[in-house]
Amino acid sequence: MASLHDSSRAFAHVSALLSKFHWETIMAPNTLLPDVILAFPAQSTVKAVHIYYLGLMYGLNSVNISRLDQNETVCRHVEEISNDLTPDALLKLSLLTWHFDARGDFSQELLQFITELDEFEEVCQVIWEQYSDSSEHYVSCKDFMIEMLNLIRFLEGEY
Repeated sequence: MASLHDSSRAFAHVSALLSKFHWETIMAPNTLLPDVILAFPAQSTVKAVHIYYLGLMYGLNSVNISRLDQNETVCRHVEEISNDLTPDALLKLSLLTWHFDARGDFSQELLQFITELDEFEEVCQVIWEQYSDSSEHYVSCKDFMIEMLNLIRFLEGEY
């Protein structure tokens, strides 16, 4: 079964960044946006990772994958995981969701990104700039990319 950190994946160039840095993700204690604003869009990214992983586990086709978006069990599990995330993780995931859908909804574009991560560096560059404006935590763009990849891997491990 493939995973987000499998070197055979199309985004292996992103994983190569990680070999140069410590694996531990630094989480900021505060963001400038309240959690209540960040919870819904963050859940969309959590859901995309969950749906991606279920698709891998069960070999689901695109029709079945699209049905999972409204599945009550999936939604409940996503909410439980999201409730345990730090404000910093909520901010990062929300910014990723908003990059693909300004309303914060789950989108096929977000799922495609999670599936392939082929534009990971470009997307991280954009959301890093927004993150810098919305967080009290300064981090370089390169470290931000590593934190994002670790966060996505963490979410993958929750399934």
